[in-house]
Amino acid sequence: MNPEEKNIVPNPVIAHFWRLFKTWDKTAIEGTSVYKKWNYRTMMFLIFGAFAGVMASQFRPVTEFDAFDIASRVFAVISTLLIAASSFAASEILTDELENNRTNSRSAAETLKAEIYLYVFKTGPYDTGTDDEKDELAFERLEKVRQATAEIPYLSFTDEINDYPDETMTIDSYIKERVSDQIRWYEKKSKTFQQELRKNKNRIYLFGFAGVVLGSIGAGTGYAEFTSVWIAFFTSASGALAAFVATNRYQPLLISYQKTALRLSAILAKFQKKASVDNESIKRFVAACEEEFARERTEWIQIFSEDSKDKKSDKEPKKTKGSDKS
Repeated sequence: MNPEEKNIVPNPVIAHFWRLFKTWDKTAIEGTSVYKKWNYRTMMFLIFGAFAGVMASQFRPVTEFDAFDIASRVFAVISTLLIAASSFAASEILTDELENNRTNSRSAAETLKAEIYLYVFKTGPYDTGTDDEKDELAFERLEKVRQATAEIPYLSFTDEINDYPDETMTIDSYIKERVSDQIRWYEKKSKTFQQELRKNKNRIYLFGFAGVVLGSIGAGTGYAEFTSVWIAFFTSASGALAAFVATNRYQPLLISYQKTALRLSAILAKFQKKASVDNESIKRFVAACEEEFARERTEWIQIFSEDSKDKKSDKEPKKTKGSDKS
């Protein structure tokens, strides 16, 4: 049967939840895209700003406004502008609000998706009661999502939807579309994060090594005045890269994704090993999978919440002896 044909008249509850999922998914994707772009740009502004500052110090003008003097002034202006742009982006674009909105949007989307599968298989909170009672419960649980996202502006999803989950979805379809697909996603993301972590750490080590070499050369040859500015550049570049890696949370995320993929694989293997499968075992399996997704989702939010708290504490003035505690 054509997927578009079977979803012409979807269950209104599923249709409502699925459109909300699409809405918050779209909002989360946009928020994450903005965050990643400006996080990268902030790092590059800082690195190139530091480089331009070094270049400004390398020109030795003979007279005022000769070619060397003009070049030095131009590089100094470029350095100032780039460093100012980096500082502006870090404080005015990469805000706690952007971070909270994108994480809460993603949480809302994944919560709604999980709710749909629990509803379809009548498991978890939907294991008992009449259809009307289950519908009422679904909207009660939806209200919690609404409250959590009440202050977040969202991007409306207006496209036609033809991929609603079917109320008669089989367990094989659930395994293929929900469990196996998500395991592959976790594994792919883990691999990508490992590569990014390794690549950026190598760059940090390279910059650090270059600084050490230049320091040795300067001390041993009497060119310390020349090498000191380049040591400062490599130190700044190394620090910018380290901050970039830290804010992307590669290490904790890849560990979380790897653990979740292994747990889901174990749950799936135990279910597929069963000699016979009845409706109750299917319900338990779906509930176990969705519980694992919920655990990973909570861990994901905590990872970024801790990062946001760290940044906030760095901005707050330190308490001095005798100051009032709020």
